[in-house]
Amino acid sequence: DESGNGNNGTVNGAALTTDRFGAANSAYSFDGVNSYIIGNANTFPVGDRSISLWFRSNNIGVGALGRQVLGYGGQTCGKSWLMIMDNAGSPNGNNSFEVNSHCNIFSVTSNYSSIPNGSWHNWVATTSIAGTRFYIDGTLVLDTPVFVNSAVAANTNYIFGGFPNHNGIGVILNDPNNTKWNGELDDITVWNRVLTQNEITQLYTGSPCVNYQIITVTDTLIINANLSGINPVTFQNTIKVYPNPSSSQITIDFGANFNTLAGYTMRIQNAVGQTVYTTGVTQQQFTSNLNTWTGNGIYFVYLIDAQGNTIDVKKIILQ
Repeated sequence: DESGNGNNGTVNGAALTTDRFGAANSAYSFDGVNSYIIGNANTFPVGDRSISLWFRSNNIGVGALGRQVLGYGGQTCGKSWLMIMDNAGSPNGNNSFEVNSHCNIFSVTSNYSSIPNGSWHNWVATTSIAGTRFYIDGTLVLDTPVFVNSAVAANTNYIFGGFPNHNGIGVILNDPNNTKWNGELDDITVWNRVLTQNEITQLYTGSPCVNYQIITVTDTLIINANLSGINPVTFQNTIKVYPNPSSSQITIDFGANFNTLAGYTMRIQNAVGQTVYTTGVTQQQFTSNLNTWTGNGIYFVYLIDAQGNTIDVKKIILQ
């Protein structure tokens, strides 16, 4: 759990796999039979909430109850929150995204003829007194005025990739309906508020699979700017951001030729698109104190030229 709330999970059979950025051991794969991740859900929201996750499905077409992606609160009416990819049981029929509280069931077939298999997609579900909404790949596909409440009891667990049991303390094993998730999950994030459309768009579009450098624990982040030669490739500027990962502060070094970056801006955003730091290139070196940022996690470093064009985007980790 990178939120600092201590909701660490226990992995049962799920295996580390490559994420949507191509980084090894950075997402989890579930076999659809007996793999899941379980953890304590006592601090999970029971009122207003938003839940975002990235998925890549292998098989939705088995099981009368569909595949259980995420759940907490057990199976009691008004005390559950289940996110399901349903092949048969939803009101909208086959191949639907569904939120189920055992009192209210909302589902949508979205813009797909079937739930997409074999590629990464983002699903965001929100609920509040204003209603319940689904977003697939940043696009609103369901908007209903009903609030899906869930009064989670004490000692309730969350389940990624499986179906909670009736008291919410464990996961249903040997499920005859074969409801466990078959595919990969990544970047599961829970908020106790409703995200805006702009934030949801940023979750989907702010992390493309291109132009990112995957950072190891010993890296200094390197950004090259102002191409000056192509044989061999050379640049006027090599910008360094270090240390990465970091826990207290980062240093941005624009290099000895920083004066060639007049009018450029360095901007750092969190995973939902909020700017946590920005500076113009007016001197060679800057230092930013990380206690003014929005907590541990992944941040994105943008280099923007004088015309407002994004020259490069890189990933940095605050731990």
